[in-house]
Amino acid sequence: MRVPESLFGRLFRYARSTAIDQLENFTTEALAAAIESDPMPLLAVLERQGLVSSAPRGLQVVVTTQEVVPRVGVLDLVVRTYVDRAPHREIWVEVKAWAPESGDQLARYRRAITQRSDGDRCILLTLGPRSIGDEEAVPWIPWRAIRDVARSPEAGTLWRELAAFLEERGMTDDSSDPITAREAASLLDGHGLFRKAVRVLTEVGEVGLERWPWWGWGNRDQVSQLVLGQFQRHRRYTMATTARPVYLVIGYTDLYASGEAHLTVWVETDPRKPDLRQRVLAAAKELDPAWAQRIDSWQALLRTQRAATIEGVPATLQWFTARLDELEAVGLRPESFASQAAP
Repeated sequence: MRVPESLFGRLFRYARSTAIDQLENFTTEALAAAIESDPMPLLAVLERQGLVSSAPRGLQVVVTTQEVVPRVGVLDLVVRTYVDRAPHREIWVEVKAWAPESGDQLARYRRAITQRSDGDRCILLTLGPRSIGDEEAVPWIPWRAIRDVARSPEAGTLWRELAAFLEERGMTDDSSDPITAREAASLLDGHGLFRKAVRVLTEVGEVGLERWPWWGWGNRDQVSQLVLGQFQRHRRYTMATTARPVYLVIGYTDLYASGEAHLTVWVETDPRKPDLRQRVLAAAKELDPAWAQRIDSWQALLRTQRAATIEGVPATLQWFTARLDELEAVGLRPESFASQAAP
């Protein structure tokens, strides 16, 4: 019998696996913890997929991970349900990040279920960003379905954190969701904002080359592609300077999901280098209090302003250059921190 292990103990053990295994094992443990905190979101997904009926009264749920089935394999996740302590359902879940099926594992799991005397109460399914194997034989649940139910108002903290983690790791996003009326109406506005952002940031870069060259400003012909790349990856119209280990990100963002673009300047450092972060924050003590200071994200120093409150390119350019002047006034330059570049 396997010795029980804490959630954090399992996470620590599986963190030493290879990259793909680490992600799959970590995600499995995170999902198991969410189910243990509240099984109803998972049961709701299974019910929507037609895999189970609505939960009966008095249902108990037991979750295990990395369960060994002799001569069959290791099951990522097993969810057992009981009614009045009697076995009700047993759900075998093969959890995937991006790895393909390992050999004939799904066929082996199916055979194991059919050979059981109680196999009719067992369900085998896969959970991942894409389908693997034969969906008719082994149902597939996309991570998107888990994310959707995890973001519902009824879901608890662990489920909401799981939803955020899935999006952070790129295992699900909103690209496959239906187009909303707001999105459909934003096409021309989005293009207009992109052009305005490129124009302003091109001018910021030119001024930067003259007044603050130590930050490392790209060629004006590159601004459009830089901004487009940032929009594609991060949903913002920004560009980054090339200095290291401290650099700037400048442009238009909606960091707080307000639904409105904000002029933004932030000083970025790797949060995994706390000594460097503390040096940057120490150098910024004399900055205006409107500059937010962070220790838990890539943005060490941050200043924003609602874009709609500033009219015209000259005023917008002036706002950006004023922020850069403020950084210069407290002596915040990248070369001051160059000794911290090595990990």
